[in-house]
Amino acid sequence: MLLLLVDPKQASSAPKAELEQKYHALNAAILKSDLVGVTDWVKSNCTKDFAYASYQKNVYKFDGYLAELSQEIQSTSRVTKSTMTVRTVEPQGSDYLVTVVTEFQGVVNVDARKMTLTDASVTQDTWRKIGPAWKFVKSVQVNTDTQMHEGE
Repeated sequence: MLLLLVDPKQASSAPKAELEQKYHALNAAILKSDLVGVTDWVKSNCTKDFAYASYQKNVYKFDGYLAELSQEIQSTSRVTKSTMTVRTVEPQGSDYLVTVVTEFQGVVNVDARKMTLTDASVTQDTWRKIGPAWKFVKSVQVNTDTQMHEGE
């Protein structure tokens, strides 16, 4: 007889695979520097009261977050690497706290100079099931290592 260590109801309600698909879709748009794709992703996945807090303690609400992403994409001439890895998904009341490791490398234009930007960061993201859809409520950057180097 097989002993079940996990309640099947809990296992089927765990959102890890669904949320990984959402991060995969966002990352695909970032890899292509697809401003329309990133904008559509944010508008369809984030709540209207969404907030992003950077490691430097800057807080961006929905419109500011979208503007910041737009500016970053427009200043990037080439993305050479972008990955988003879901490390953990943990229930927190009716929400889920998702720890995501992001690695990015690309060529950006800074004051008419081409610079290579590398970034490795960790965010703790809050997702909530609203009706049938998962919605992105909050993201807090808890660690980052950003570097800029002259040239491509």
